[in-house]
Amino acid sequence: MRRTTHGAYALAAWLLVASVAYQTFLAGVAVFGGPQHWARHTGFVHVFEFIPLLMIVLALVARVPRQQGLYLYPFALWLMIGAQYGLAAAGPAMIAALHPVNALAIFWISVLLARRATETFKDERRGG
Repeated sequence: MRRTTHGAYALAAWLLVASVAYQTFLAGVAVFGGPQHWARHTGFVHVFEFIPLLMIVLALVARVPRQQGLYLYPFALWLMIGAQYGLAAAGPAMIAALHPVNALAIFWISVLLARRATETFKDERRGG
């Protein structure tokens, strides 16, 4: 059960990476293809915004060691995804412009987390 949960955690982490990349693609489609495509970008976030919370539940079920950041990073990502709503709706352009910067940070942290999860669980299977 624990091994399956670890695999599910790593899979969810990589799914989050792919989702953020696809979300960025959808923003590009809206920018270069026309404003009629913004609905796809704004709607797709609802498909993946709770993946970080799922990862926390999986970490709890698997009793993952806390020092690996496998609880903290998903929680931070969930907050950062939530902040995207406020940044996108911000009135001043200088604040709203942080929306894509935050997206870059979300992607970067997601990749780091997915790599860490994969390495941690591989090492654990090897007994290290």
